[in-house]
Amino acid sequence: MTDILPETNGVTPVPVVAPANLPASNLLQRVLTKGDDQAAIKPVIAYLRAKLLPAVSNTERKAHANPVLVAVWKKLGIPPMSVVALVALVVAGTLRKMLKKQPLLLTNLVGVLYPAYQSIKAVERPEADDDERWLTYWSIFGLFTLLDSISHKVISYVRYYYVPKMLILHWLFARNGSLAVYRQVIRPFLVKYGGYGVVHAADPASIGTSSLVVDGPGPLTKNL
Repeated sequence: MTDILPETNGVTPVPVVAPANLPASNLLQRVLTKGDDQAAIKPVIAYLRAKLLPAVSNTERKAHANPVLVAVWKKLGIPPMSVVALVALVVAGTLRKMLKKQPLLLTNLVGVLYPAYQSIKAVERPEADDDERWLTYWSIFGLFTLLDSISHKVISYVRYYYVPKMLILHWLFARNGSLAVYRQVIRPFLVKYGGYGVVHAADPASIGTSSLVVDGPGPLTKNL
């Protein structure tokens, strides 16, 4: 099944092929095709076809190639994508329950597990190209935790506080947000108000390299 992506904003339409023998992808393709007749939602349909359909197709291909899911399919007759959807629903339900009953625990799991794993990998690697990334992340995470402990009474009255906090933590470690916060907020503050020199990269964008200079005298200044 081949469809043409509706032309939007002068962009040339791109053919999108729904893979054969992938029922979830084909179903999504049919739903999106029906939406092509609605002029008001054409940009949304185009976006979903360009972003969501490839993601679903890729996930479904991997599910059909997974030997465990294929074995379940043969024994129980449950398609691999249905098993994936069921697992996703169970995980989502568990996370929702944890968010209601143990939001702090869930937030700490999000903010600690993956960064801790990547930090261990960074320690084991001889290259130091990502050491600054994780050092700055843990510094900011520590400040975040300190602020939480100081203002816990106020936080208790803020509904869904931990949802944006988890999103912020994800941005900090997954999108190099920790380096951005350090370069644009923390380091300028220390240089301006810290009262001592700060060892830093000659070019803020080159953090993670060996090109270091020192700002002024002070307890953190050292000869390089």
